[in-house]
Amino acid sequence: MVHRLPAAASLAEVHVWIRQQLAQMGQPPGTPTEAALHQAVRPCYHLEFEEVPDEQLPVAHSKFGGQPDVPPGWTWPRSPAGGPLRFLCQLRLDQLPGRTPDDDEPPHGLLSFFWLFHPDEQLIVEWWPQLDGLQRRPSLPPGGYAYRPRQVLARRTLSLVDLSVPSGLGGEEHDRFRGLWAQLSQSGAFEFGGVTLFGHVDRASYLSWAESALPRELCDWTLHDPVVNLLRLWSVAHLGDDVLEDTGDNHIYTPEFILRRSDLRARHFHRAHYELSVD
Repeated sequence: MVHRLPAAASLAEVHVWIRQQLAQMGQPPGTPTEAALHQAVRPCYHLEFEEVPDEQLPVAHSKFGGQPDVPPGWTWPRSPAGGPLRFLCQLRLDQLPGRTPDDDEPPHGLLSFFWLFHPDEQLIVEWWPQLDGLQRRPSLPPGGYAYRPRQVLARRTLSLVDLSVPSGLGGEEHDRFRGLWAQLSQSGAFEFGGVTLFGHVDRASYLSWAESALPRELCDWTLHDPVVNLLRLWSVAHLGDDVLEDTGDNHIYTPEFILRRSDLRARHFHRAHYELSVD
């Protein structure tokens, strides 16, 4: 009997499905295959945007664009060449739906992204645990640029990382892992949305970029310490020309802001990096 996975499966339902499939194969609980499949799936959020005037959004509300809400005395970040970074978005973590005590990300506070990809490349991710005292920054520094403000709407879902067979799995276990991973990926339980928060990195693009762009210590990505996409904007053209106005061409840019899962757990957001794919 083949057990079907619900289209909107929870993480617990996915784990039950994996156990059922392995039990049918005569596999006891706790095998390396089962552990690897569990780690290939993680909760995440898909984000949608609704254009709203900045003055209608409360301070510390989740939003894309507009002006950031920051602590008193905060200094606007700049690139190595001195240009002001762009405020991309801020996410109020206690507004995210369906959170559990086991989540890796902080349960509260404001996570804010500032970046610049042309002509300099720079990323700063700020996490402010306390919301009291935050205030809206009234203006940009000279030469700055603001994206149109949008309210962020989040919904809980699951992401599935595209893994090679983990080291140590050979023979029948190798085939078992690949077969079950293929069934998971084709089950319809995983959405691959345009904007994803706290999901998995797409392995193919990550590895091709890591060889040349990542610090050496981040190139040793293992299943036990995967890289998390803090924020992925897939096909960002739908955000409007304000995102693409300075690229000088017709390509679609896909930024993915990444962090090691261990650093996410330790709240080391200053170690985040980003990939900028071009389609």
